[in-house]
Amino acid sequence: MKKLLLMLFVATISVSVIVGCGGGGGGGGNTTASDATGGNTGGGDTTGGDVGGGDVDGGDVDGDGYTENQGDCNDGDSSIYPGATEICGDDIDQDCNGSDLICYFSLISDYMEIKHDQEFLSFEEDEKAIDADLASRGLWASGAHAKKYIENVKKHIDSFVNDSIGQVAYVSSLGTIDSVEISALFDQHQNIDTSYYTNDTNEHLGNFAPDLGDVLNEIRPYIDDTYALAKLRMGIL
Repeated sequence: MKKLLLMLFVATISVSVIVGCGGGGGGGGNTTASDATGGNTGGGDTTGGDVGGGDVDGGDVDGDGYTENQGDCNDGDSSIYPGATEICGDDIDQDCNGSDLICYFSLISDYMEIKHDQEFLSFEEDEKAIDADLASRGLWASGAHAKKYIENVKKHIDSFVNDSIGQVAYVSSLGTIDSVEISALFDQHQNIDTSYYTNDTNEHLGNFAPDLGDVLNEIRPYIDDTYALAKLRMGIL
């Protein structure tokens, strides 16, 4: 009987040891999820850390002191950056403000050049019409001829100057213009008028009556006075 009880006691202890070992095996589950992903190796950090993977600026490529993130609209050209000197009319946005600078002076100078050519062509057509009319009435090379000629000259000088003043006023409403440059431009065209109409008078009237000098003495002062008045009207005299 005692032998039987001893055997049961030993069996019970054996079972307990086996169960205890099995429970210890389960304790292996104490390894955390973070240990499974690499623990302290930081494998879960995908931001790039200190290597700057998120910086896409690229730096100041052309060395003008500005990067693309700082507003440089062409980082391959050192003459283009925010605040750079803008050159008007070249279709390049040097100062990176979104558009090229309008050449306000050119809007005036180009207009006046084209307008002058148009007036000279129109003057010559009117001159031919006047000559034909006077010739048909037997007034060629007469005082009436000289008078009509002078009237035609004055007509086209007035047309050019008045239209040019209108262009100056229009451009001034768009932006700032330099009055010194405009004054010099009118001086330039005054000289053009004086040269053109003096040469035409000499070629066209020749020795017609009245004296050629009298015609020129009326045309030249008229040109001078008209341009002086134009500057006065524009406030740039």
